Amino acid sequence: MSLLFSCFIIILALLFLRGALSLAPWVPTRREAIVRLWDIIDIKAWEYFLEIGSWDGRVVSFLAKKYPDSYFVGIEIVPYLYFVWLVRKYIWGLSNLELKLWNALKENIDWYQHIFVFWLPESIKEKLLPRFEKEANRSTKLYSYAFSFPKEYQNKVQSFWGDNLQKIHIYTQS
Repeated sequence: MSLLFSCFIIILALLFLRGALSLAPWVPTRREAIVRLWDIIDIKAWEYFLEIGSWDGRVVSFLAKKYPDSYFVGIEIVPYLYFVWLVRKYIWGLSNLELKLWNALKENIDWYQHIFVFWLPESIKEKLLPRFEKEANRSTKLYSYAFSFPKEYQNKVQSFWGDNLQKIHIYTQS
């Protein structure tokens, strides 16, 4: 019995390690920041919102409740978090929310009007911004919680203070 339990713990640790070695900090977005994002964001009916690295889905779930005529997608790479989030989605009955368990860097981003990340600055610069500038529509807004965009992009960034001096940064190409 202890061998089976040990194997279970090792498998669970490896699943979490996969996420911990990814593009983002191993911390959920604070509720105060989500409310602040809601104050800032202007999602119109039938627009698409993507959260890359959704953790437990709190950002997309909150916004999906507030904007029932828009469509929300959350992507998570850690299976445990995805399944917890999947249960919450069905409990809340959010039909305008889709959950994906896979590598977000493979997602087609050209049809989203809003993309939200809580990524480390190096990940934003190296992995996301080159794709964003190449594939996203010119009017698409890229939101970053807590971490700023590189200096060479600052002329296209608006920053809004959040609680505990955490900012939400918005980058647009146009």
